[in-house]
Order: sequence, then structure tokens, then C-alpha cells
Amino acid sequence: MIEAKYSDADISKHLLYYVERLKPDKVTQIVAKIRMPYDKGKIKVVDPITYFWKQI
Repeated sequence: MIEAKYSDADISKHLLYYVERLKPDKVTQIVAKIRMPYDKGKIKVVDPITYFWKQI
């Protein structure tokens, strides 16, 4: 499950809602203007460059 945001690095309450109900294996929130990527539980919060670089 992926959610994309422009600048708010806090984990979205909507994402938390769907994670709780759907229980996906991987959860990532991509934030364009984030200073430091972090993990909270099974949710990874990263910038787009980091996320897509790992996909290559």
C-alpha cells in the first residue's frame, strides 16, 4: 500500500485506518518534502528519490 503527500511528514490518519483494516504486507508513505525518512511500525515514510531508487 502506498500513499503520496507533498510536505506533511506525519503519517496520515487515513493511511493508518486502511492499514488497520486491510493489513497489507508493505506500507509506504512517500513525502516529497521530507527531511529524514523514518519507520513507524510497519509503515515506512520516505522521499520519492529514496523510494524509487530502491526499485531500480
